[in-house]
Amino acid sequence: MWSRIKAGSVDSLRELRASFDELDKEGKGYITLEGVMAALAQTTIVTDLRHVKAVCKENQLGVRPEPAAGTTEEERPPRRFDHHDFKTLLDELMDSPELRFQIRPGSLMDEVIRSKKAINVKSPEEDQRASLYSALGQHCHSVLYSPVINEQGKVVAIIEAMNRSFYSGAYVGPFTDGDVRLCRLLCSHVAQFMKQAGFGSG
Repeated sequence: MWSRIKAGSVDSLRELRASFDELDKEGKGYITLEGVMAALAQTTIVTDLRHVKAVCKENQLGVRPEPAAGTTEEERPPRRFDHHDFKTLLDELMDSPELRFQIRPGSLMDEVIRSKKAINVKSPEEDQRASLYSALGQHCHSVLYSPVINEQGKVVAIIEAMNRSFYSGAYVGPFTDGDVRLCRLLCSHVAQFMKQAGFGSG
């Protein structure tokens, strides 16, 4: 699945700090590129080492310690990422012109595609189908997935709403049946817009 749109509030610095500290198991104040890739592999974000390295090079992220005398390139210490580098890397990956996600078998999105019905999860942390982007520091308290279905009855997109809140940003609880109906109406409009734009046909 791919998307060019991401709306909503930015993860707090406190949440990102908690994610960094979880990866920094030895408490040295930095993590390696290998650790970053391992964390990304646990999320639904699709990326590869080459792209991550390109982002690091473009933004001058990470410090490569100088090798000790007599060591080879293979023996050189790995690139280190402090908390600022870590946050910047994640921000750059999430702000890419196009995001790509894996639809994992047994996941909520997979179930939405198969059932062609909305799924309202009021306690995602207790639902094994939910992918919570924990490595990115996001805390998912509630989530609503709604399918966008074309004229042929095929799911061509999914609208995801997370952490129902007021305009102030305060979390107000799980999504309601009214929210599900509203999202279903939104999906029908999106299906028409996608048809007019030439997306999701066939």
